[in-house]
Amino acid sequence: MISATSFLAVLFVTTLALPALAQPVSGCPATHNVGYRVVQVPDGPKMAVWYPATDREESVRYSAELSGSVAVNGQISGCERFPVVVFSHGLTGCGTQSVFLTEQLARSGYVVAAPDHRDAGCSVDGTGTLKLVPPEESFFQPEQWTENTYLDRRADVQVVLDWLQRNSGFSSRIDLSRLAMVGHSLGGYTALGLAGAWPSWKDNRFKAMVLLSPYVLPYLAKNRLGDVDIPLMYQGAQFDLGVTPFVAAPTGAYYQAQPPRFFMELRGGSHFEWTVALCGGTSTVEQCLALKPNARLIVSYAQEFLNRYLRGDTAALARLNPAGTATYKRTLLLNSVPSASFDAEAGVSPESIVTGFSEAMTTSVVANTQSTLPAQLGNLSVTVKDRQGTTHRGLMFLSSPNQVNFFLPSGVAPGEATVTINAGLEPVASGKVQVNRIAPSLYTADASGRGVAAAQSLRVPAEGERTLDLVFDPNTLQAVPIDLGPPSDAIYLALFGTGLRAWRETATATIGGLPVTVFGPVAHPSQAGLDQVNVGPVPRQLAGKADVEVVVTVDGRRANPVTVSIR
Repeated sequence: MISATSFLAVLFVTTLALPALAQPVSGCPATHNVGYRVVQVPDGPKMAVWYPATDREESVRYSAELSGSVAVNGQISGCERFPVVVFSHGLTGCGTQSVFLTEQLARSGYVVAAPDHRDAGCSVDGTGTLKLVPPEESFFQPEQWTENTYLDRRADVQVVLDWLQRNSGFSSRIDLSRLAMVGHSLGGYTALGLAGAWPSWKDNRFKAMVLLSPYVLPYLAKNRLGDVDIPLMYQGAQFDLGVTPFVAAPTGAYYQAQPPRFFMELRGGSHFEWTVALCGGTSTVEQCLALKPNARLIVSYAQEFLNRYLRGDTAALARLNPAGTATYKRTLLLNSVPSASFDAEAGVSPESIVTGFSEAMTTSVVANTQSTLPAQLGNLSVTVKDRQGTTHRGLMFLSSPNQVNFFLPSGVAPGEATVTINAGLEPVASGKVQVNRIAPSLYTADASGRGVAAAQSLRVPAEGERTLDLVFDPNTLQAVPIDLGPPSDAIYLALFGTGLRAWRETATATIGGLPVTVFGPVAHPSQAGLDQVNVGPVPRQLAGKADVEVVVTVDGRRANPVTVSIR
């Protein structure tokens, strides 16, 4: 029987990569010159557009107080098809209310379109005077808000996207499969509606939302935020007393959102921290970013979040340094799978070994070296809330930035469960998993769930001692051919897996397509969650077949096929 100590080497190998997403096109610079134009959309709003450009920048005055550096009506760069961000302003704001953010997003490679909504109190073209606009419904009666409240904002966003698709200057240079929205205050309400908080508003083209002090009370009042299933970044401020508490509270918008979800709270700052009011005392966007720490935090957190979820930059989240923030927390998406097969469709089972994959959960790798499993490794722990609402503690084999391995305890009820990885008391990754009575999976030599079995061959001669040999080379992880030997010898395979022990009815197996007898499955006597199943004898007619497939089926559930080589 394989030793528990040697088997830990298999359990602690990270083998499942993060999902591959679209990456920036090579040849584009890290930063761009910024083009800028003001557009009157036919039968739609007036809007400002910032975009990567090839022309030389010059100073442009957004307002009497603040200037930017852009190429007015410049040529859009052709180095890639750029992701798109729609910016939605707050009540009585306008498309240029947050230019330190919108200009800088374009500098980092995004096309940013910012319409003036009907309730705008200023204009992207600098005309008009600031005016107060009464809300359609009282902010103090959020229960009165419906899907018809500010429906014109949803229409504005659709018109803007249609214009970008039709305009010859932009249509071939944008990629609407990488689309996000940034919204401040009422613009955050707009973004959440389009993300699905109002079902009739939902636009499946949006892949992520950045929510700057968003007005969330209507969605909290009607319990709508659980239906939003795309990444969300909330930003709040310490003195934003009218909004941020409703985002950050234990029953607030952040905790009601599905992962991946983020919350960053600025030190100091009011509800208008995301507007050009923040830049007071400076005269240019460049000065504002240089002299105002909160402006830099607003931009960097939005930018890296978008880099992760629109550009697929898996290192982006690690670049977010919480130094300078009042609060920063995140709960990333956790994908929990059987540790042997990594088959997400198989589900998991009680008393099995489970691998949870996420990203940036911690900063170090800690493997358990004790004979008993702890409930915490490093700063991480695991909780499992089952279908009946009972919470269980997982016992840990491994804690690392992108992977945890844990033992799912007995007593977890079958059905959909929520697995959460906690750093201290704060959840850092969470996700759903299907818990089944059994979820058979077999380990392989390279810990990928495919290929050569992590198994032993047992030779039973007519006379003499039985012998055990590995069917793989522990150094190369390649198959070691099994010599069937004389006809009087019987060769059995000892396979190792997890999720098999709770079988009740039938266990069958084939080697090279030929049926063989199954002994077990049984729980390994010394390694928690590890199961062993013996099959054989290996049919003599397989001699010389080289690699053959071994298939084990338990109570009608088929484990991942593995292979052995027969000389």
